[in-house]
Amino acid sequence: MPVLFLCLSFIIFFWIQGRVYERLWKKNLKIQIAFQDQPAMEGERASLTETIRNEKSFPIPLLHVKFETSRYLVFDEQEHVSLSDHSYKNDLFGVMPWQQIRRTLGFTCKKRGHYTIERAELVSSFLFFRDIHHERRPVDTEIYVYPRRLYLPELDIFLKQLVWSQRSKRRLYEDPFSFAGIREYQPYDPQRYINWMASAKTGQLMVNIRDYTSGQPVMILVNLEASLTWHTDALLEESIRLAVTAAALLTEAGVPVSVWTTRDLAAPPPPEASGRALDQLNRRMAVLDLEQGGMAYDRWITERVLPAYEETAAYLVISYEERIPMREATESLAARQGELWLMEPCFEGEEPKPHSGSIHQLERAVNWHE
Repeated sequence: MPVLFLCLSFIIFFWIQGRVYERLWKKNLKIQIAFQDQPAMEGERASLTETIRNEKSFPIPLLHVKFETSRYLVFDEQEHVSLSDHSYKNDLFGVMPWQQIRRTLGFTCKKRGHYTIERAELVSSFLFFRDIHHERRPVDTEIYVYPRRLYLPELDIFLKQLVWSQRSKRRLYEDPFSFAGIREYQPYDPQRYINWMASAKTGQLMVNIRDYTSGQPVMILVNLEASLTWHTDALLEESIRLAVTAAALLTEAGVPVSVWTTRDLAAPPPPEASGRALDQLNRRMAVLDLEQGGMAYDRWITERVLPAYEETAAYLVISYEERIPMREATESLAARQGELWLMEPCFEGEEPKPHSGSIHQLERAVNWHE
């Protein structure tokens, strides 16, 4: 009889504990999930911080925090991640009374984009009970992953040709790349521009600002028309990288630049040489969806670009140039401009077909697996 009474007492005791836990486990339980404040770049590492605060005198022995994000954000600890079309993260915590736990998770950005986390699921159970308790919490965090910057010797050729062309037209005699000062390092700055002496004096990374003698703006036109006959995603992604890299190099040189693609519904913003305009361009390119339709390249040149033609601007066209009408459209723009610079992404082992003498071709080969 005493044994039976003791067992019954334990059952009642644990049942009461289970009911109390069910009522109290989520009370004053705060959760925050946040990406890092700064945007990242394609291929770079970034971080996400989970913060759990238990603001009560009741412990939470087992707490699972689950959330969903893109599979293109590859977390360092893959044992708590399940992958499908998305990445599902599941982290386990044990939180004592009045305790705060902060955990930073590192990940690698595999693809440009705008990534968000909109909700998290909290799952908890008491140590001696099978009852599972769920609650969904809203989360509001985002990170922009900018297209990767490329090393482009071809752009040096473009800049030099642009300068000499302007010299012949405007009789400019100054050095095209003169020193114009220093400023704080930004994520898009190449390391070769870092001023190490100034960085040592200030305690933070500083970069040289290169001045440019010509105020001639540059219009970068990007063909993002997808081929219906074969896979071109690699070429289209490389075209986006080429555009933001060219825009960044021109901006660093003080050249006003504007980028226009066949996927843009509106006209491009006016050419500008500023870090703000470059950041806006990176964001535009980060969220650009190649699945959405755009204008055919030849029609885009005829109906959008030529009517908005700027006589004072230099034109750099980035296009993989496949169909004959596309090539003819580029030739028509070159005929209006008098001369035009063209970068043609192509796969390794391929060579772009030659154009007329008024088009300066700057070759760029890409690997299918990039």
